[in-house]
Amino acid sequence: MRKCEREVAPTFTLPPATQTGANTFGFVLDGRVWRNYGWLPYTAAESDNLSSSYVPHGRFTLNAGLIDRNRYERFYLFLDSLVNTGTYRANANVASGATRRAERILIFSGESDKLYYGYSPNGTKTNVTITKLDTVKHIIAGTFEGAVAQRVDSTKQVRITDGRFDIKYQ
Repeated sequence: MRKCEREVAPTFTLPPATQTGANTFGFVLDGRVWRNYGWLPYTAAESDNLSSSYVPHGRFTLNAGLIDRNRYERFYLFLDSLVNTGTYRANANVASGATRRAERILIFSGESDKLYYGYSPNGTKTNVTITKLDTVKHIIAGTFEGAVAQRVDSTKQVRITDGRFDIKYQ
């Protein structure tokens, strides 16, 4: 199959919740199972559309995409101060003058700005729970869930449940 001839993604099931560095990822988005799938257009070869990085006692990022004939969707998770296992509450605080507050973000987006969901609505809890952090074997595993609102209209939200990842980072 040539890169320009994308197939329609199969119906997905969630991967098992493991802690072995299996490089698995998935969640339920408003009742639909979402998994990384397809080819990343900015890579030189075929890809599983999942990447991550971690600086010990610092930033953890996880990027995933679902690209098929009908969709171009992306998911982004960022924790600015991952130091231990435990629960991190997502927010969207950024640098303000000389003071920097924690930045923990879940973002789900589609092809247009109208499909960009990245802000935790007031009164909701959007959490990332790190269940394994192994800096020797380079494994990070965890779960996540919560609501995220659109950037252009905060009354429009999507609900993410049963999120899980088991990543072997570089």
